[in-house]
Amino acid sequence: MKNKEVLKRAILRSQEAYRIYVNAPSYLQALRIYNANEIIYDCLYEHYADPSNGEAEDLLTYIFHLEDWFHQFQEHEKENQPKLTDTFQFERHKDAIPFPKELINHLIA
Repeated sequence: MKNKEVLKRAILRSQEAYRIYVNAPSYLQALRIYNANEIIYDCLYEHYADPSNGEAEDLLTYIFHLEDWFHQFQEHEKENQPKLTDTFQFERHKDAIPFPKELINHLIA
């Protein structure tokens, strides 16, 4: 994967943003996660679209997780119109794809 280092750094960025968010769950902190996840999504999709990729099926789990997360984030954002300093609590929808921790550990190894 030619963008593996970009993907790895974006995942690490997202994880760090999440660590900060957990301690101070504001909209500003959540936006940091969102921005990192957009880069991750682009990298994953580029890799998924490569016909020589042998991990395509596994990547779909992460792609679907991010799509679910983006939709829920945008819906929450639209309904609440938060200010940067507002508390921003986010809960995964019961039917959404869970965070693919094992795949992520593999991707950043």
